[in-house]
Amino acid sequence: MNHIYKNVFRAFVIIMYVCVSIKAQDVEQTIRQVKEFRNMPKQILANGIKASGEISNSTTYYEASLLEDRRIPLESYLSGNINFDFFGKVQMPFSFNINSQSLNFTHPFDKNYRFQQPFNGLQFRPMYKGLTLLVGTNSMVFSPYTLNGHRFNGLGIEYKPKKEGFFGGFMLGTLLQRVQPQFDSATNKLLINQPSYEQNGFGVDIGFKNKQKSLELILFKASDDVGSLGEKADTIKGLALPVQNVVASIKGSSNLGKKFFVNFEFAVSGLTQLKSKLESSESQSFGSLAGLLMVNGSTIYRNALKTSITYKGKTFNLGVEYNRVDPDYKTLGAYYFTNNLENIKGNFATQLMMGKLSVLGSLGRQSDLANDGKSQSMFQWVGNTSITYKPSETFNTSLVYSNFTSFTNLRPQLEYLTSIVPYNALDTLNYRQISQNLQGSITKIINPQNRDKRRAIMADFLLQKSDDVQGKLSTGSLVSNLNVRYSLSNTIKKEVLGAGFALGRDDYLISKTWLIGPSFTYARGFFKNQLKTQTAMNVLRTLSSTQANSNVFNARMGASYSLEKKHNLNLTFMFMKRDLDESSLGYPNTWQITATLSYAYRFSLMDTSKKKKADDSLNSN
Repeated sequence: MNHIYKNVFRAFVIIMYVCVSIKAQDVEQTIRQVKEFRNMPKQILANGIKASGEISNSTTYYEASLLEDRRIPLESYLSGNINFDFFGKVQMPFSFNINSQSLNFTHPFDKNYRFQQPFNGLQFRPMYKGLTLLVGTNSMVFSPYTLNGHRFNGLGIEYKPKKEGFFGGFMLGTLLQRVQPQFDSATNKLLINQPSYEQNGFGVDIGFKNKQKSLELILFKASDDVGSLGEKADTIKGLALPVQNVVASIKGSSNLGKKFFVNFEFAVSGLTQLKSKLESSESQSFGSLAGLLMVNGSTIYRNALKTSITYKGKTFNLGVEYNRVDPDYKTLGAYYFTNNLENIKGNFATQLMMGKLSVLGSLGRQSDLANDGKSQSMFQWVGNTSITYKPSETFNTSLVYSNFTSFTNLRPQLEYLTSIVPYNALDTLNYRQISQNLQGSITKIINPQNRDKRRAIMADFLLQKSDDVQGKLSTGSLVSNLNVRYSLSNTIKKEVLGAGFALGRDDYLISKTWLIGPSFTYARGFFKNQLKTQTAMNVLRTLSSTQANSNVFNARMGASYSLEKKHNLNLTFMFMKRDLDESSLGYPNTWQITATLSYAYRFSLMDTSKKKKADDSLNSN
């Protein structure tokens, strides 16, 4: 009995000791946290307030002989940014861009100078932890099918947590500014400019993520202002009709176990022509999208879907992707967009030989979404393979092959087939296009043991073959190119010397052209590398079976000077001259000159941090 009491007493003592120890540790940790919390204001204030930035100007002069004006003869670009750092916690950057191309005056007192979408912009982006406020000219990305990098003038908010939790974004502003049409007072004809309705929009992005999965909801709306161009808008030829667009999307990702990963996005886009006189149809799929979209007889709804699943193993990855975008799918939140496409693709990646050999590849099938109203259907096979072998730090090789095969079938029942002159007698057109691309490179460092003087030789080649097959008729082209370069770098003298040789041949159905010529490059730094100079020249001889033979000379020279890490001055000069053989009479010789002068100044307006004060005191001593 006493033995039992002793064991109980010992257990009680041990439990009390552990509890007291844990309590003591908690108390010590709590005291330490309180001290850190009390010292936090001092640490924050020690970082102080900092303001720094940069302002730069670039001016380009261009002149050419016997050529059409390909660009503005004199153009200037001014940009700048300044960032305010408050105690290392709040960042408030501000930037601006001004281009002389957006300022075009017909006479000094003419204020109607905007002939295109203005390039100039002001940007203000204060940041605090994961929160960013966007004011002025900015761009945001929600997804490829909704808002995808379109520039806007207005207000935006982004919140991105470092780890997991809720995230989101919001934008409200003008996507396209109004560009008034300019008419000739005598003939009342439209002058050379691009009129545009003012286009306004907003977008909302809300999501949640953790280590295993994520889910995101997106809504975007944009609409042209019908009255922004006045009463003459209906008389402008070629002006696109004003439209309204609403896009809703859901996207997400999830881990299936430890090695499978799934991603998806599904989007619905509604588009309405605001001046359409067609009556509304009762069979609209999604109605007015919660009252956001104006509905009439021109309203269309289109879908887009993208999903993928990936398996990540120890030494290789495998994946399958599927993408489908309906015909006429459009979002006003993106500049460029590809629709009428269905794509399924498999890809793989692996590393062998202790990471020295890397192999990447993919194979897929792309097709359009044919229907009874379409004139033709098309599908194509797309594949590529990339192999990189790096046995050592001094030797590297790579080989890339891609294949593109497309098939087009033209339907015979369409009336417009009779207007195609070469094929009036054909009932059906079967067309196949095959394009293959093979390119590789080799790099070898000759003397790796000498770090002061490095010598290297590099070679790369390109081979492109294209075949167009229609029935028994076959046409194609073959383009090949080989470049060999040698470089010598001297780290002591801060100079790099290079020489190369290029050889190419282009074979087409009715012509063959050889291209051959040497190249030379030289760069060197002076005054402890404050002044850097560089020169590049090459001569290319072209021999053609159908055109005039010629010599093309290119020269590029540049110099940059840095002073006290604040001032930077750059000057570049480019010259190109083409001389045709004397036997090729009637063809003029031409030349082009481009000169650019730029200056950048980095500045610091204030720095109240303790570190700055300590550095100043050391420098004074």
